[in-house]
Amino acid sequence: MLVVGGGIAGLTAAWHGARHGLIVGLIERNGIFGGQVATVGEIHEFPTIAPLSGTNLAATLVSSARLAGASIAEDEVTSLSVDGALIEVQTIQWVLRARHVVIATGASLRPLRVPGVAGKEGHGISQCATCDGPLFRGRAVVVIGGGDSALQEALELARVAAHVEVVVRGRLRARQAYIEAASKCANLRFRWDSIVETVMGDDGVDGARIRNVKSGETSDLPCFGIFPFLGTMPNAGWLPTSVERTQEGLVCVDGSLQSSLRGVHAIGAARHGFGGSLVTAAGDGALVAERIAGLCRT
Repeated sequence: MLVVGGGIAGLTAAWHGARHGLIVGLIERNGIFGGQVATVGEIHEFPTIAPLSGTNLAATLVSSARLAGASIAEDEVTSLSVDGALIEVQTIQWVLRARHVVIATGASLRPLRVPGVAGKEGHGISQCATCDGPLFRGRAVVVIGGGDSALQEALELARVAAHVEVVVRGRLRARQAYIEAASKCANLRFRWDSIVETVMGDDGVDGARIRNVKSGETSDLPCFGIFPFLGTMPNAGWLPTSVERTQEGLVCVDGSLQSSLRGVHAIGAARHGFGGSLVTAAGDGALVAERIAGLCRT
């Protein structure tokens, strides 16, 4: 079994697969294991004895997978094709073949695309509060979005920033626990029914123009950092057309997480119907490993 992607789903699949006696390899593109969870300072939605950071959880899973016998390497997969009874995966360094390939490449955060953004990524615009939050200590920042990631990052930023304004176009989609925590945070405020229309500043960010989508009224909000969390895009564009995907690019799978191409499975944020939490990502990894082990025994 070859797993492509080293997020929580992929690492769990590698660990379970190795424990089931499979020969398991895992390829991670950039060596940053854990996927988007690696940017989370403190995890609250995964059963652990004590609070754990995303990087620590990922490091634990990497060690567990290796101890179970999985081979883990850093490389980038460029293509996938059928080679007789095997699936051939081309990487920058190698050509690998396996009876079963698990797509666990996750998804990337959507970028903010409004006037004034160009050249400001890493210079006032960020999508990692854990990484860049300390740069805005004692200053005002804006978070865009109403999902789990937006509120998680807003709460993380509220620990260091003077003020956090959360710009939300519609209703909050985040878990109730995050909503309640945000409502109790003294330096966090919501801007409802609003969008960021323009990013202001020359060399960096010094403000955001906000527009209320109901009234049309605009206002300028001084800030020194903008953190957009506008949903995700699946990292599955490299797959062949024989792997059926939704209009959004998510891999279509059946109840066994099997795609339309025999031997190719998809788990986590790369697949259609994924629940979105760390627990369901780990569940996908465990399920696909069990199903593949069962197929290999028949």
